[in-house]
Amino acid sequence: MYGNPFTDMIERYKENPDFWMKKYHQRSVIEAVFSALKRRLGGFVTSIKRCIQQIEIALKIIIYNLMILVRKKVEEEYF
Repeated sequence: MYGNPFTDMIERYKENPDFWMKKYHQRSVIEAVFSALKRRLGGFVTSIKRCIQQIEIALKIIIYNLMILVRKKVEEEYF
């Protein structure tokens, strides 16, 4: 179980395919959000200090969420 990560993943899939697919889908959703966030707001952090980097990342996430909310509101209103 602690050998090759790929082999371990295949074994887990064979043991319980439904549970594995559910977890994998969660991962794919998270990766899609990270990808969209990086495309829209940049995939880099400009701050030097760690605590300011964390604030910068949190603000990017807040801005991304606001962008999504505004887009949904516009779609509801005009479409």
